[in-house]
Amino acid sequence: MSKESITQKQSIVMMITYMLGSSMVLGAGSEAKQDVWLALLIAMLMSVPVMYIYIRFHVIYPDKSLYEILNTVFGRILGKIVAIPFIWFAFHLGALVLRNFLEYIKIVSMTQTPMFAFAIVMIISSIYGVRAGVEVIGRWTSIILPFLMLSVLIVTVFLSPLFDFGNLKPVLYNGFKPILYNAISALAFPFAETVIFTAVLDKIRDKRSLYKIYYVSLIFSGIVLIIISLRSILTLGAENVGNMYFASYAAVGLIDIGDFLERIEVSVTVVFLFGGYVKNSICLYAASTGIANVLNIDNYRQIVAPVGMLMLVFSLIIYNNTMEMFEWANKIYKYYAIPFEVVLPLIVLIVAEIKIRLTKKKKRA
Repeated sequence: MSKESITQKQSIVMMITYMLGSSMVLGAGSEAKQDVWLALLIAMLMSVPVMYIYIRFHVIYPDKSLYEILNTVFGRILGKIVAIPFIWFAFHLGALVLRNFLEYIKIVSMTQTPMFAFAIVMIISSIYGVRAGVEVIGRWTSIILPFLMLSVLIVTVFLSPLFDFGNLKPVLYNGFKPILYNAISALAFPFAETVIFTAVLDKIRDKRSLYKIYYVSLIFSGIVLIIISLRSILTLGAENVGNMYFASYAAVGLIDIGDFLERIEVSVTVVFLFGGYVKNSICLYAASTGIANVLNIDNYRQIVAPVGMLMLVFSLIIYNNTMEMFEWANKIYKYYAIPFEVVLPLIVLIVAEIKIRLTKKKKRA
């Protein structure tokens, strides 16, 4: 397998784009309504110790990917067994992201075009990127993220005359429980989905920057999501946002400045798609490298195409319709994802820490 490396900057922009990815389209913690900003802030605080678990993996084993760490901690046979849930989660998440954007495109722009046509273009792009290597994905993301941030800034500025700050009242109208519930949802999607990066960040050149990579990415992406969520509520109102599939797109559609700026949501959609491409590619990379590890395949690139095509097929059959997709995202996903994102990594870390301490005691003896 060729030696790839990514810089601190590339790692940060990849993680930011990954977290923003589909959450810019679906929204994060949106069921908290006018208190969504508070739910996102709490979710960011919850993410700090969770991300510490992921960072600790690479502190203990700086030159190993997640799957190599599992082999070291549990042994080759048990390590491969423990790797299977992580591989499944990366594969499943990639399919979910792909379907999110397929539904988005179908509903907002090309309602008559078969979904498969979009799917094949997106997955071939991801296959090409992953085969080129994570270093290439990092370079592409460094180009994509500035445009993503520019689109957020431009849209926010042009929507600002429509802001109604009364839409943020009353604060805590339904109490704290719904906010906490939606904070957990926002933790599961998108912040703790960065567990996938434990299969990527062994390629980082400077291992001392891991804390900066995770926490700068968390703060930056969290602030952007708060801005996007507040923007939708200030322009559309909390009730309208709750009744819409893609509220951020609907908010952008309100921009109309004479003949100079109309249908700006089309250009925003293109930028959103680039974010989805990055997230899908990272998931495909993590799934492919994991399967290669389990099957003792030296070069993960040999299986990227078949894994990508399986991901494509799965994305097309995973939901029956858009309503089912949002039901899964809002009601079920957090219960499904938390075991992969928090429980299983914590168990692995505990075993790794115990093993390290026992090894140190033996050396002293």
